[in-house]
Order: sequence, then structure tokens, then C-alpha cells
Amino acid sequence: MLRTLLLTALLAPLVGAGCASSQTAGDARAAESARVRSADAGEPFRLALGATAERGGHAVRFVEVVEDSRCPEGAQCIAAGRARIRVEVDGEPFVLSVPHARMADDEASMVEWGTVQVVVTGLEPAPGASDGDATPEAVLITRPSTV
Repeated sequence: MLRTLLLTALLAPLVGAGCASSQTAGDARAAESARVRSADAGEPFRLALGATAERGGHAVRFVEVVEDSRCPEGAQCIAAGRARIRVEVDGEPFVLSVPHARMADDEASMVEWGTVQVVVTGLEPAPGASDGDATPEAVLITRPSTV
């Protein structure tokens, strides 16, 4: 799985370069976000939708925004809402909730997989942000597992 991701990340720019004249801006962004990147354990990092980061020997991928009912910027809401994202750790899917004041018992902002913990601390942009076409980015932290 990891070899396939690495091979894809290495070949995508070469294939894209040969077809650059027919690529749209959206295609170019998708190719860029699919590249595998590395980040330091314990440090927050941003991961664009569809992108993968190599963390502590594990591939962490931001797959989708499952729910985003957070209060839009500049609005006054009765409830803050919540945001949930789907991530994959070494191909295994997990749904994580962006931390908020009233998390339910079945919500988690952290998953432990093998030798790594993956923690979501944020999701950007916020609903109603001025750049509504921006690619969603999860703000994550990875750290060694405590098990």
C-alpha cells in the first residue's frame, strides 16, 4: 500500500507534466494534494483533502469531510455545531470529530493505530470564510502510541 502511494506520488508530476496543456487548475491542485509529505511527530501539521503524510512509519490520509455544521464566520448561532472528518491510517478508515464544547460519548478526536496516535485539532476554512472555494485542510498531530 505504502509502495503504491509512493510510486503514485513520484509518477504523478511526470504524467502531469506531459499533459500540462490539457490540465485545469482543479486537476493541478488535486495532483499537488495527492503527493506524500513528511511531518514531525508531535508538531501540528495541515493536510489538504486527498493528501497523505508519512508519520512515524504510518501513512495518514485526509479522505473527506463527513459533516461540517459549525457556525459560519460572523454569524451568531444557538449551537456551535460540529465537524467530522474521515482519515485513513495505513488504509484503515476512521471518523474523527474536530474538538468542540459538547462532544457526545461516541465522538473521538483521536485514534490509536499500531505505534501512532492521530489527533485532529482543527478543520479549515471555517464555514462562511471569505475563500469559500479553498480546499479543506485538516489540522492534525501525530505522536507515539501509549499502548
